[in-house]
Amino acid sequence: MYVVKRKMMSKWYLILFKRLLKSTVLNPIVVYRQVTESNTEQLSYRIQLVENLSMTHAHTAGRQSVTGRYTTNSTIPRPTKRNFLKKSGTQN
Repeated sequence: MYVVKRKMMSKWYLILFKRLLKSTVLNPIVVYRQVTESNTEQLSYRIQLVENLSMTHAHTAGRQSVTGRYTTNSTIPRPTKRNFLKKSGTQN
């Protein structure tokens, strides 16, 4: 049985995301219990899940490059001073 949050909030998409995340973690626990016929607690299963996911994806976290940042290539000319438009004369 899924826990239903009844309190209304303005950010409904966060509630929906949390509910879907909880159900995606709860369903494998139920299947695991039926297949292995063991009585594994949800907390220990969730801790193992987080540890395994963090160990699996920890080595790729340092390699990701951020797009939209300055390049390390020094051949690209960069402005060395501020270039603002000057006001030309007086306006009538």
